[in-house]
Amino acid sequence: KPRIHQQEPMKLANSRQNNISELRLRRIHDLINKNDRTDQEEKELNNLKLEHEFDRRVEEFNFHTNGNDNEEERINIIP
Repeated sequence: KPRIHQQEPMKLANSRQNNISELRLRRIHDLINKNDRTDQEEKELNNLKLEHEFDRRVEEFNFHTNGNDNEEERINIIP
């Protein structure tokens, strides 16, 4: 049972990270599809892409180092 209690915060953190990733991807999509981006929007787009790539690599690293067998969760986090 103690292990279940330890897993709950991790699930919550993963859920929160998934939500952040989803919002980031929506914003990236919106900016990519915008015809005339301002310099500020261009910078924002570049930063969002970098953040997304960083999170994707961290998740991939964690997947390989933790031996995570939950492929479905990995797919949701790494588009």
